[in-house]
Amino acid sequence: MRLDVGCGLNKDTPESVPQGDVNCDLQKPLAKISNFVLCDAQHLPFKDKTFSFVYSSHVIEHVDNPFLMLKELIRVANSKVLIRTPHRLLLKGYCRVKFGNKSPAQHRCHFDKKWFVKALRSLGIVQDFKVEYSDFKCLPHYFVPLIKVPAELKVEIRLGKKLEIGTREHLTVKTCKWTFGLAPRGQQL
Repeated sequence: MRLDVGCGLNKDTPESVPQGDVNCDLQKPLAKISNFVLCDAQHLPFKDKTFSFVYSSHVIEHVDNPFLMLKELIRVANSKVLIRTPHRLLLKGYCRVKFGNKSPAQHRCHFDKKWFVKALRSLGIVQDFKVEYSDFKCLPHYFVPLIKVPAELKVEIRLGKKLEIGTREHLTVKTCKWTFGLAPRGQQL
Protein backbone atom coordinates (compact mmCIF):
# COMPACT_ATOMS: atom_id res chain seq x y z
CA MET A 1 0.00 0.00 0.00
CA ARG A 2 1.08 3.58 -0.72
CA LEU A 3 0.68 6.56 1.60
CA ASP A 4 0.68 10.15 0.30
CA VAL A 5 1.46 12.54 3.17
CA GLY A 6 0.32 16.07 2.43
CA CYS A 7 -1.73 15.03 -0.58
CA GLY A 8 -2.85 18.61 -1.22
CA LEU A 9 -6.15 20.34 -1.57
CA ASN A 10 -6.76 18.66 -4.95
CA LYS A 11 -7.11 21.75 -7.16
CA ASP A 12 -7.11 19.57 -10.30
CA THR A 13 -3.47 20.28 -11.09
CA PRO A 14 -1.10 17.38 -11.82
CA GLU A 15 1.06 18.23 -8.78
CA SER A 16 -1.83 17.98 -6.35
CA VAL A 17 -3.40 14.73 -7.52
CA PRO A 18 -3.15 12.27 -4.60
CA GLN A 19 -0.57 9.54 -5.21
CA GLY A 20 -1.51 7.00 -2.53
CA ASP A 21 -3.90 4.22 -1.66
CA VAL A 22 -4.27 6.22 1.55
CA ASN A 23 -3.98 10.01 1.37
CA CYS A 24 -3.59 12.40 4.28
CA ASP A 25 -3.30 16.13 4.86
CA LEU A 26 -3.72 18.67 7.64
CA GLN A 27 -6.55 20.42 5.80
CA LYS A 28 -9.74 19.06 4.30
CA PRO A 29 -9.57 18.71 0.50
CA LEU A 30 -11.68 20.84 -1.82
CA ALA A 31 -12.84 17.78 -3.76
CA LYS A 32 -13.49 14.26 -2.57
CA ILE A 33 -10.33 12.16 -2.23
CA SER A 34 -10.56 8.41 -1.80
CA ASN A 35 -9.27 7.02 1.49
CA PHE A 36 -8.55 10.47 2.93
CA VAL A 37 -7.32 10.83 6.52
CA LEU A 38 -7.20 14.22 8.24
CA CYS A 39 -3.96 14.24 10.27
CA ASP A 40 -0.68 16.00 11.06
CA ALA A 41 2.44 14.76 9.23
CA GLN A 42 4.40 15.03 12.48
CA HIS A 43 2.03 12.59 14.25
CA LEU A 44 0.73 10.04 11.74
CA PRO A 45 -2.14 7.88 13.09
CA PHE A 46 -0.88 4.63 11.54
CA LYS A 47 0.84 1.56 12.96
CA ASP A 48 4.56 1.00 12.43
CA LYS A 49 5.57 -0.36 9.00
CA THR A 50 2.04 -0.21 7.58
CA PHE A 51 2.88 1.07 4.09
CA SER A 52 5.29 -0.30 1.49
CA PHE A 53 5.77 3.17 -0.03
CA VAL A 54 5.44 6.57 1.68
CA TYR A 55 5.48 9.70 -0.50
CA SER A 56 5.59 13.36 0.53
CA SER A 57 5.99 16.20 -1.94
CA HIS A 58 6.65 19.80 -0.83
CA VAL A 59 5.36 19.31 2.70
CA ILE A 60 8.38 19.05 5.01
CA GLU A 61 9.27 22.74 4.60
CA HIS A 62 5.86 23.70 6.03
CA VAL A 63 5.97 21.82 9.36
CA ASP A 64 7.27 23.09 12.71
CA ASN A 65 9.57 20.12 13.27
CA PRO A 66 10.79 18.52 10.02
CA PHE A 67 12.95 16.00 11.88
CA LEU A 68 9.85 14.65 13.64
CA MET A 69 8.03 14.41 10.30
CA LEU A 70 10.99 12.56 8.75
CA LYS A 71 10.98 10.15 11.68
CA GLU A 72 7.23 9.54 11.29
CA LEU A 73 7.51 8.87 7.55
CA ILE A 74 10.20 6.28 8.23
CA ARG A 75 8.22 4.76 11.11
CA VAL A 76 5.11 4.00 9.02
CA ALA A 77 7.07 2.74 5.97
CA ASN A 78 8.32 -0.82 5.59
CA SER A 79 10.12 -0.53 2.27
CA LYS A 80 10.62 2.92 0.72
CA VAL A 81 10.17 6.63 1.52
CA LEU A 82 10.33 9.40 -1.11
CA ILE A 83 10.46 13.06 -0.04
CA ARG A 84 10.56 16.05 -2.39
CA THR A 85 11.19 19.59 -1.17
CA PRO A 86 12.28 22.91 -2.69
CA HIS A 87 16.02 23.52 -2.60
CA ARG A 88 17.12 26.46 -0.46
CA LEU A 89 18.96 28.24 -3.30
CA LEU A 90 15.97 28.31 -5.63
CA LEU A 91 13.73 29.40 -2.81
CA LYS A 92 16.04 32.33 -1.97
CA GLY A 93 16.27 33.37 -5.64
CA TYR A 94 12.54 33.02 -6.12
CA CYS A 95 11.82 34.99 -2.95
CA ARG A 96 14.18 37.78 -3.98
CA VAL A 97 12.28 38.24 -7.25
CA LYS A 98 8.75 37.53 -5.98
CA PHE A 99 8.67 38.71 -2.36
CA GLY A 100 11.49 41.25 -2.06
CA ASN A 101 13.90 38.77 -0.41
CA LYS A 102 11.34 37.64 2.21
CA SER A 103 10.49 33.99 2.56
CA PRO A 104 6.84 33.04 2.10
CA ALA A 105 5.22 32.74 5.54
CA GLN A 106 4.16 29.16 4.98
CA HIS A 107 7.75 27.97 4.39
CA ARG A 108 9.25 27.47 7.82
CA CYS A 109 12.47 25.71 6.84
CA HIS A 110 14.99 25.62 3.99
CA PHE A 111 16.86 22.43 3.17
CA ASP A 112 20.00 21.26 1.46
CA LYS A 113 21.66 17.84 1.12
CA LYS A 114 23.63 18.25 4.34
CA TRP A 115 20.52 18.52 6.53
CA PHE A 116 19.00 15.29 5.21
CA VAL A 117 22.27 13.37 5.39
CA LYS A 118 22.82 14.37 9.04
CA ALA A 119 19.21 13.71 10.01
CA LEU A 120 19.12 10.28 8.36
CA ARG A 121 22.45 9.24 9.88
CA SER A 122 21.24 10.28 13.32
CA LEU A 123 18.28 7.92 12.81
CA GLY A 124 20.64 5.04 12.08
CA ILE A 125 20.20 5.08 8.31
CA VAL A 126 23.75 5.12 7.03
CA GLN A 127 23.80 3.62 3.54
CA ASP A 128 20.33 2.98 2.20
CA PHE A 129 19.39 6.47 1.11
CA LYS A 130 19.99 8.86 -1.77
CA VAL A 131 19.71 12.66 -1.64
CA GLU A 132 19.95 14.33 -5.03
CA TYR A 133 19.16 17.56 -6.79
CA SER A 134 16.49 17.57 -9.47
CA ASP A 135 14.69 19.93 -11.82
CA PHE A 136 17.28 22.68 -12.37
CA LYS A 137 16.02 26.23 -13.01
CA CYS A 138 17.66 29.31 -14.49
CA LEU A 139 17.86 32.51 -12.46
CA PRO A 140 16.95 35.30 -12.55
CA HIS A 141 14.80 34.49 -15.58
CA TYR A 142 14.41 31.77 -18.21
CA PHE A 143 15.21 34.17 -21.06
CA VAL A 144 18.28 35.72 -19.40
CA PRO A 145 19.82 32.79 -17.50
CA LEU A 146 22.79 33.78 -15.37
CA ILE A 147 23.05 30.65 -13.26
CA LYS A 148 21.33 27.29 -13.00
CA VAL A 149 20.24 26.23 -9.52
CA PRO A 150 18.53 23.07 -8.35
CA ALA A 151 14.82 23.62 -7.87
CA GLU A 152 14.22 20.59 -5.73
CA LEU A 153 15.78 18.02 -3.44
CA LYS A 154 14.70 14.44 -3.86
CA VAL A 155 15.32 12.12 -0.89
CA GLU A 156 14.87 8.39 -1.42
CA ILE A 157 15.17 6.03 1.55
CA ARG A 158 15.16 2.25 1.26
CA LEU A 159 14.34 0.51 4.49
CA GLY A 160 15.60 -2.89 5.58
CA LYS A 161 14.00 -5.35 7.98
CA LYS A 162 16.47 -4.73 10.79
CA LEU A 163 16.22 -0.93 10.84
CA GLU A 164 15.30 0.53 14.19
CA ILE A 165 14.81 4.25 14.49
CA GLY A 166 17.15 5.73 17.05
CA THR A 167 16.31 8.76 19.12
CA ARG A 168 18.55 11.77 19.53
CA GLU A 169 16.54 14.29 21.46
CA HIS A 170 18.70 17.27 20.54
CA LEU A 171 17.41 16.97 16.96
CA THR A 172 13.80 17.49 18.01
CA VAL A 173 14.25 21.20 18.70
CA LYS A 174 12.28 23.47 16.39
CA THR A 175 14.28 23.24 13.20
CA CYS A 176 12.58 26.21 11.62
CA LYS A 177 15.58 28.08 13.03
CA TRP A 178 17.92 25.79 11.09
CA THR A 179 18.39 27.86 7.98
CA PHE A 180 20.39 26.21 5.18
CA GLY A 181 20.62 22.90 7.06
CA LEU A 182 22.80 24.17 9.89
CA ALA A 183 21.87 24.19 13.56
CA PRO A 184 21.96 27.50 15.40
CA ARG A 185 25.24 28.36 17.10
CA GLY A 186 25.69 26.27 20.24
CA GLN A 187 23.26 23.52 19.18
CA GLN A 188 24.32 20.20 17.70
CA LEU A 189 22.71 18.66 14.63
